[in-house]
Amino acid sequence: MRLVVVSKYSPSVEGIAEYGRFIVRALAARSDVERITVIANWDGSKEQEAGGSVEVRRVWRADDARQAVWILREIVALKPDVVWYNVGLTMFGGTAWAASGFLLPALTRRLGIRSVVTLHEHRIDQLAAIGVRDGILLRTGLRVTRGLLLMSDVVCVTTRQHRRYLENIRLPGRAQVVHIPLCGYESPRLETGREPATVVVLTSHAPHKGLPTLIEAFRRVRRHLPTARLVVAGIDHPRFPGYLHQMRRHYASEPGVEWVGPVESHRVLSTLCRATVVVAPYLVATGSSATIHQAVSLGRPVVATDLPEFRSMAEEEDLWLEFVPRGDPDSLAGTLVTLLSDPCRCNRIALHNLGSARRNSLESTAERYVRLFRRRPDAFSPIVTSGWPSGALSP
Repeated sequence: MRLVVVSKYSPSVEGIAEYGRFIVRALAARSDVERITVIANWDGSKEQEAGGSVEVRRVWRADDARQAVWILREIVALKPDVVWYNVGLTMFGGTAWAASGFLLPALTRRLGIRSVVTLHEHRIDQLAAIGVRDGILLRTGLRVTRGLLLMSDVVCVTTRQHRRYLENIRLPGRAQVVHIPLCGYESPRLETGREPATVVVLTSHAPHKGLPTLIEAFRRVRRHLPTARLVVAGIDHPRFPGYLHQMRRHYASEPGVEWVGPVESHRVLSTLCRATVVVAPYLVATGSSATIHQAVSLGRPVVATDLPEFRSMAEEEDLWLEFVPRGDPDSLAGTLVTLLSDPCRCNRIALHNLGSARRNSLESTAERYVRLFRRRPDAFSPIVTSGWPSGALSP
């Protein structure tokens, strides 16, 4: 099978790009995938996928009026069996020209090329909170974009809640909608290396990611556990350049806080393995969370804000997450103190979540994609859950 992948593709820890990189690596390791060509964005990176059956061609830029022409020209020249579009609703930019990129799945389907889309974002009703200029025109444009993606052969989404929503608005004859959960990027296991009383946050930082709430909670944690540490890792969210530097300057004198900054893909494992607990204190979420999946696959308990997207993800995948109210430093601090002081509870959470991580491993996710690429009827097998409630106070 010859596969073309249209995706952002970067060595940094950046949601869609990182997911694309790891899925491509897993697909490239399979004997039934002959060749993979990634049609990627120009991002200033000179890094290319080394050797093997993967080639990276950087041919498009966000908001460029010619991006769809450049991408389609490459696809036609390559003559693939399948095109996989790994996208978010703003991946091709924020102008009217960006819509041209979302026409591509419908066009390649009409050309007779199997066209599969993975759509990572769900909600478009909190645009201002995530740094997007809100308005009727933009919301209309995003709905049109979503409709264009549904003209492909298959649209994959990361929660069943999103799948149900798209099924309800899908017109007859449009794309099949399939739920493929996110996954960790390492083989699921109880990884060693945990540091005492260490909290890790790893994300693309922005005001809606809740870092001030976490630091305020961490002050309270230090009153009970004076040796506790908070590791702040990750990059600026693309829509908020300079935000992490601003936070570091503002909280420079905060005791126990270690500012790690950007983490390359090969260092994500060692960074997460330092954690006693991984935290996702977001105020808003647009879908599932790759960081949560990576943490549970390494045997790390996760404290997350009780958002609808995270609650659905946990219930659908039988994940045991410790939920706290949004923007509540007191509740967050209390939950962190409980976990940091109770290694037995942390181990029970880790063992429970490993079952889900193994069902949704990187290799099994790649297998699901291959089944979809080949039009196999068993493209997705339902997950059998244990009935153990997510976020339960005790098992």
